Amino acid sequence: MTRRSGIWRVVLARAPATADAHAVIDAIGGSAPAGLPRSLKGELSWQAATDLVDQLRAVGADAAVMPEGTACETHPAEIAGRNCALCDRPICAECRAASRGAAICPNCRQRATELRRARRLRNLFAIFLFSVFLFEVASYLRREADALVPPVKVVIVEFAPPELMASPALLAMNQPDDGAGRSLYDIGAFYQQEYTRYTGGGDAPISVTIRGPFATQVHPPVVLDREPPWWKLLWTAWQYPRYFHGLARDEGIEPDDFGARMYVVWSNASGDVAGDSRGSRKGRVGIAFLSTDEPNLGYSVVSVAHELCHILGAVDNYDEGSFLSHWPEGYVEPFATPLWPQHWAELMAVDRPTGPTEESEVQSLFDVRIGYDTAARIGWIASEQAKLYYSPRLTMPEETLHQIERARARVAPAQSVGARSEGSGAAAQGPDPQASPPDPAPGTDAAQPPEPVPDAPPAGDGSAPPVSPSP
Repeated sequence: MTRRSGIWRVVLARAPATADAHAVIDAIGGSAPAGLPRSLKGELSWQAATDLVDQLRAVGADAAVMPEGTACETHPAEIAGRNCALCDRPICAECRAASRGAAICPNCRQRATELRRARRLRNLFAIFLFSVFLFEVASYLRREADALVPPVKVVIVEFAPPELMASPALLAMNQPDDGAGRSLYDIGAFYQQEYTRYTGGGDAPISVTIRGPFATQVHPPVVLDREPPWWKLLWTAWQYPRYFHGLARDEGIEPDDFGARMYVVWSNASGDVAGDSRGSRKGRVGIAFLSTDEPNLGYSVVSVAHELCHILGAVDNYDEGSFLSHWPEGYVEPFATPLWPQHWAELMAVDRPTGPTEESEVQSLFDVRIGYDTAARIGWIASEQAKLYYSPRLTMPEETLHQIERARARVAPAQSVGARSEGSGAAAQGPDPQASPPDPAPGTDAAQPPEPVPDAPPAGDGSAPPVSPSP
């Protein structure tokens, strides 16, 4: 007999039904096979395997020597018909039956089951986390929206270097001035006046709380790069409110108790430092930079009121390049003839237009009005009412009034901003969009604006856009 190397296995192909044969098989394989062919013994040398086959054949059994590996690794007594599709181990028919016909060994099947279970748990956990995230986002958005429903609680927190605490400008801005419009204490009265013009009365749209000034050196986060990447701008935008909220908490003020948070930073820097002020509805925070060297206190107060209006949802109504007021949204009297000079400045345009390319600084907060576009953006009137005010005058006054009433009827069920007075007439209905703003500011001698006339202002570069004439 030829000697061969390697490891071999003895496989029983047929076992005769004799007592002697079963005795031999029991002695070799441990028990009689339940099915054939069946592996009896493995990991044998060639000589040991052939000797065992000779013994089996001597008692009438059919047996053969097969290379090791042809038996199933999970069921060593079974002949391997295929290899596992995942790990390439030999598997038998019993393994395939347990895997529902798939050529997969029990180990790989168990591992796949565990992976599926782990994947399912991960997916369920991810869904849970995403649901919590959506719930928190919805709750945050709801809180943000509710915080700006009138009456909005506004806090103005001031910070100034210790050496500027006795500055005359700072002291004047922080004490009542009998409605002269040059004090932070006039902001609440100004918003009440404008709210009444549009709604005919009702509760105050904001309640203002002033805290400070606190003797604090303010060093807000800065972006040093000239053209910073977007992520650095985003990071700084996130740091800014956190920094100022932290300063407020250091002084015992909880910013989360207020719907709008305005921070005023005083310095003695020269130039228009107020131009660096910012306000945003996102985060409900505004930062106004004021200078004690600014001789026009009215301009400083308007800067704070302007940023506060940004928090309420307004946008700028001036050109970012020329800083001139947009027509018509940045004009309080966009249809006046002559168009210039305007009697008042629009709050979100800041300056008062006096010519096609000239504007003048206001001297008092009550030299300013809130225009129809801004009133619509902060929710005081319907956007349709503002659009009607700026639309070309192609209808008779009676038809215009009917259009206004129909617009109000459509939006009235959806309006929930502020309380409306129960009075009758025009005062209860709010201002007529086709008319100029009615009364002058309280406590001032400002004149009534001229009544609009159908003549169109001249058009061209640097002039106001044309207005369609009345029929």
